[in-house]
Amino acid sequence: MTNTPDISLPRANETTNRHPRGPSAQAAAARGSVSAPPERTTVPSDASKEESAAPAQADPPTAAKPDLPVLPARLDLPTATAKPDLPVAPPQPVPPAVPAQPNPPPTVSPPDPPASVARPERKAERAEPPRGRALAAAQIRRLAVLAVTIVLLGTGAGLLGALVWPATYAARAEILYPIRQDEATGFMREDRNLTTQLVLLQGRAVLGPVAQGQGRTVEDLEDDVTVEVVETSEVIQVEARGPSREAAIGTLQAIVDQYFALKSSSQPSGVREYLDGELATVQSGISDVQGRLTQLQSEAAAGIGDSAAVTAADNELQTLLSREQDIQAQLDDLNIASASASGLNAQLLTPAYPVPDAVSPRPLVAGGTGALIGLIVAAGAVVLAVRRWIRN
Repeated sequence: MTNTPDISLPRANETTNRHPRGPSAQAAAARGSVSAPPERTTVPSDASKEESAAPAQADPPTAAKPDLPVLPARLDLPTATAKPDLPVAPPQPVPPAVPAQPNPPPTVSPPDPPASVARPERKAERAEPPRGRALAAAQIRRLAVLAVTIVLLGTGAGLLGALVWPATYAARAEILYPIRQDEATGFMREDRNLTTQLVLLQGRAVLGPVAQGQGRTVEDLEDDVTVEVVETSEVIQVEARGPSREAAIGTLQAIVDQYFALKSSSQPSGVREYLDGELATVQSGISDVQGRLTQLQSEAAAGIGDSAAVTAADNELQTLLSREQDIQAQLDDLNIASASASGLNAQLLTPAYPVPDAVSPRPLVAGGTGALIGLIVAAGAVVLAVRRWIRN
């Protein structure tokens, strides 16, 4: 029974040693150790009393339970350790703060994932410009496809029109018209002579009888006849067109025959007689007007005549003089034509022959024209589409 207080005392000492808090705590522990003997004397008295009463009430197996109430010695620890010195020590708050530092890193680590998630968002924002470029590239491809489609449609329409449109064939003939040596030389004279023949071939004097024989109008026949001088030569090329090669050759042969028949006829002499009569009439009128004008001017000088009559006579005289000049020019042209006809300068150099290919429509020309029209339409469509996208 006396050994139990000895066992409880070391437990009190262990509790004091478990919580060392500096030199002051050790001193307090030392003081507690000094004051421990009186506690030993008091504890056994209480324990002995309890133990004396316990055998009378409890069984031997439960006799170990009195060891648990020995804890009152622990309650005496505050008196033995003299804790009032603990608040005086300043280093006490520092040790608890040191273990608290490792704890924040776990709290900081959760924000890291959001930061890593935000970075892809920035990448997505940076990736937006490429998306815009891809959209612009897609629009450009659309415009290119639209333009190419319209151009191809125009080309196809032109080729289809060339295939559907009725073909027109042509026949050609060449006439040699040399300039005589005794005529005045020079480019002006040569051009004038050749131009006269061109007018004669395309005039009603030649085309009228041909159109009448075919049951057509002169205007319709003029659209199917082309006359031109071969460059730097004295050759006149005549071309006639028709729905077939035979029709074109027949029309051209009729024109050439009428041209040579007209040159060998006496029509120029009749025209000369008419122009000579007109010239004589105009010259007679000029003489009469000049006499009357002289008389009116003398009367006006004497103060008897009228100035308005003088002005009217003067205007009439100017008109007659202009008419005289025109008739004289026509006579000059007729003289040239008569000289050519009398000399029989015009010669059929190449008889009428058919042109191998149709002159119209031409597939390549029709396709090119359709492509050009399609290109213009495509440009307009592209401009409208771009404006609409810009507005949107």
